[in-house]
Amino acid sequence: MSEPSATTGFLSIVMQMSGQGLDTLEPLRDAVARLMPEMFTGEERQLFEAACILLDQGHLPVAHATARQAGLPPLRAGRIKLQGRELYGNLSAALEGVLRQHAQASTVQRLTAALQAASKGDLNTAQVLAQEAAESTLLGDPAASLRDYHAYDVDALPEPRLITTTLHQLNDDLGGGLGAGGTLCMSLIAAPSGVGKSTFVFQQIPHWLLTEKHWVLYASGEMTADYVFGQVTRLHARLSEAQYNLRIPKFQSSLRRGNAQLRQAIEQGRFTALDEDFTPESIRALARIKAQELKKAREAGDAPETARLIVIVDNWDNLFESYDFGKLREDQVFQREMQRFARQASEYGYHHMNLAQTNGEAEDAKGPAEAHQMQGSKKLNAKSSHQITLYRARDAQAVAKALSEAHPPNWVHPQIGVRKARGGGCCGVRRYATDGALGNWHDVPNHSEF
Repeated sequence: MSEPSATTGFLSIVMQMSGQGLDTLEPLRDAVARLMPEMFTGEERQLFEAACILLDQGHLPVAHATARQAGLPPLRAGRIKLQGRELYGNLSAALEGVLRQHAQASTVQRLTAALQAASKGDLNTAQVLAQEAAESTLLGDPAASLRDYHAYDVDALPEPRLITTTLHQLNDDLGGGLGAGGTLCMSLIAAPSGVGKSTFVFQQIPHWLLTEKHWVLYASGEMTADYVFGQVTRLHARLSEAQYNLRIPKFQSSLRRGNAQLRQAIEQGRFTALDEDFTPESIRALARIKAQELKKAREAGDAPETARLIVIVDNWDNLFESYDFGKLREDQVFQREMQRFARQASEYGYHHMNLAQTNGEAEDAKGPAEAHQMQGSKKLNAKSSHQITLYRARDAQAVAKALSEAHPPNWVHPQIGVRKARGGGCCGVRRYATDGALGNWHDVPNHSEF
């Protein structure tokens, strides 16, 4: 009989601790959040994924419940619990054992992929993969997975991009758009305060709902559901804030038409705004419900096969205002929650989009709050498959003065940068145009990258 692996020992510890009561719930959640399903194989992967689901739902993954959730006979879970019970003395040691085992396997995978790419003449890919292998070993980053670097596999088929934006150039730079589930399940939209992250997304929602027939869950810690619906309607009707708020008669027909179209999506359950209980747990719980509703709608023929759920968190910086960090650092909590969001989005086949604030002035201050914000951004970036940054100068006088120059500097123009595009795309910063009255963004045709 072969020696039990690190993953067997970890699952055994998890099932043993689950029998000790609810006090073990949070430690177990923290531990599984640092791992990924691909670190396990076969029945052990099924049991790990089942344990994650139970923990996310607030249940302890005892052996029989985990087996039932995984669709396996209880004796299978009991056997793994018995086989690995002597391998590790505590949860921390078991966790480190799995991370160490995966780090070794990932290094071998990367080096093998690098050799394969080199043999096919793709030296750039070979160099990137070899460098990733070296950095992973030197920096001790066992949580990284070769799955995150599938873009470098010259034989890999690209994942479908079913979610596009209203900006054609941005879609091209993203590699065709955004994905749902799989390795492309999470994106980050970042910008300084006041640039218009929310407005940018509000502009996309009618396109997602009415053109592509997706479903949208918008979770906000700052705006009411009525305000969200109103702003989406305003942009869909192409009205300025003044035209919308003053209810000028000449614009009422477009407003009524836009409102009727979006109201239908709301009544059908395809557009939901969460403005209460703005916590990671409540967002994930509602996202599971909406994902299951969409699945049933597709099976019944009430939604196209290409319809996907888009979950938007606006914004990440406010998500932890009332969070009890306990003995954990903020960056540890950020990493744990990002793992949970990414794992659920991948499992349920939807796209999770985070909006986050960046602020150059705050970063220059180097204060504790700003340092936490920067650390949080790093965690967001690490887990996101795509990162989009928005920039728009807010000093109207400075912009007017700069535009009067013979060769205005680039900063006077609205810009969108694709900082990360997993699975194919073009990273860089491009010039766009904005409508001053509406606040929405437009392509600038035939304009080269800065």
